[in-house]
Amino acid sequence: MAAPDNPVFYDPAGRRWRRVRRTWLALAVVATAVAAVFIASVLANPLLPRLNLRPVASLPRPKDLKPKPLNINPNPTEQKAKQSREELKRALATTKRVVPSKRPSEMTPAPPPQIPPPAVPSSRPLAIGFYINWDESSYASLERNLDHLDWVIAEWSHLRTSTDASASPLVTDVDIPALNLIRETRPQVRIIPMVQNLIDEKWNHELLARWVADEQSRQRLIGAITTFVEDNKFGGV
Repeated sequence: MAAPDNPVFYDPAGRRWRRVRRTWLALAVVATAVAAVFIASVLANPLLPRLNLRPVASLPRPKDLKPKPLNINPNPTEQKAKQSREELKRALATTKRVVPSKRPSEMTPAPPPQIPPPAVPSSRPLAIGFYINWDESSYASLERNLDHLDWVIAEWSHLRTSTDASASPLVTDVDIPALNLIRETRPQVRIIPMVQNLIDEKWNHELLARWVADEQSRQRLIGAITTFVEDNKFGGV
């Protein structure tokens, strides 16, 4: 094969060189622009949002890190309730109360004191107080006035309404807390139980007449009353 007369890439008009030069010039311009943008981004101060941070001199110190008590304004209702509880505690601490831990029927009465019979005051009238079981305020009244009483008449017995001949004609209901209060606080006070025959707050004369109708019934009633007084060392009836 014969060789060509001209080189394959020969360009006598120089068109290829002009295209290459323009291409390299465009690439150089783009590279220069990219480099300029990169350098500007490194040297320029970026625009950041304000975070309102405290300066270094104002940063927390160790004493600032300690917890501080909360300054909370108390609710007036809670403050009043707290004050009432504190007053109640102080009142209970200074008040002596006899609170039975058992039912009155399960408590043991205090033994009667070994003292001489109480003397009847001659310079003033007798101070006599009545005590009833069915009113809770009666016990509180007894506590308040016991120091000024000579006798306590207690409603602790009544005539039996049934006609059972074998049963005792007397039904008793001694309030053990009240009895112990008198014997432990003022043993010189004379305790005199009252025998009553009220039914529905009405005097029942037929009930009394039945228990005193004959000698046998009267002796049974007298024996029941005498045993009740002597067993409890009361001052009478």
